[in-house]
Amino acid sequence: MARPFHLPRILLSSEVSVKNSMTHSNLDYSIIVPLFNEMESLPKLQQAISSTMPDMGLMSYEVIYVDDGSADDSWKILQIFVESDSHVQAIRLPCHSGKATALAAGISRAEGKIIITLDADLQNDPNDIPQLIAKISDGSDLVCGWRKNRHDSKERVVLSWLFNVILEVVSGIDLHDVNCGFKAGKAEVFKSLKLYGQLHRYIPLLAIAHGFKVSETHIRHHPRRFGKSRYGLIRYFHAARDLPVALTIAKWSSVPKESNIVFRIATVITVVSCIAAAFLFAPWAGIASVVSSVLLGIWLFYEQHKYVAYGLSCIKKRLPLDSQKLC
Repeated sequence: MARPFHLPRILLSSEVSVKNSMTHSNLDYSIIVPLFNEMESLPKLQQAISSTMPDMGLMSYEVIYVDDGSADDSWKILQIFVESDSHVQAIRLPCHSGKATALAAGISRAEGKIIITLDADLQNDPNDIPQLIAKISDGSDLVCGWRKNRHDSKERVVLSWLFNVILEVVSGIDLHDVNCGFKAGKAEVFKSLKLYGQLHRYIPLLAIAHGFKVSETHIRHHPRRFGKSRYGLIRYFHAARDLPVALTIAKWSSVPKESNIVFRIATVITVVSCIAAAFLFAPWAGIASVVSSVLLGIWLFYEQHKYVAYGLSCIKKRLPLDSQKLC
């Protein structure tokens, strides 16, 4: 079950949040780097960012590292960055809470007019930041990186491709790499989103639902140099589990977190219904037909989860049911 969005109260303690004494006001750019056990890659990443931004004439920036409960020495390294570079601040979550929560923590602290999200594994190249920013200057509100030439395992590439195809079919979004963590957008785009669970994978979809213009641009993608990827089939299952949540939020702009359990149960029922339907072609089709008919009725209930979510949303907002258009 996805964790609800909230910033842990302990995050306010100086023990888990380190910020430079330098005043960061009227910044142009905020670079947010969520990380988990990336101690080997952090020094090279920080070096790349600190050299790229000044070389491109981008001096008004901050880098916000969010340590998502790392068990290695990542936090110690981040503390060194804070002491040595006035552009850096670091946040440490008290436990491993997931990428969405880490991003949300960084976004809440960001002061830049443009927010850039960047993974810490060195597969994204900070030298591509200027071309993301250029797309924003051309009129986009949010720009997604497109890893056209990926250096990942075949399994991960295929799963990512399948994820993007399914999302395009069910939502109509026309992007090649929705799940890419390298993005840049206006601060109001990111701050309008409430991220939890696996919703960070659907940021472009949610942004479009809020009326923002979303585009994409080619970026470089490097092989992973340290450790190994923690993404696999199970992560995409979690992403699929939260797809109904993202689609409903996209339809009604917001939905209470209490309705998430409805979506998860509905997703499981749908999978079971599909399996049962397959039994219609088996020798014992008579029994399977009865079972499938029953489950088909349950599946229709799944379709009603949208209205359940809508009702809960209206109740939470204390609005009459007829005060919003249901379409």
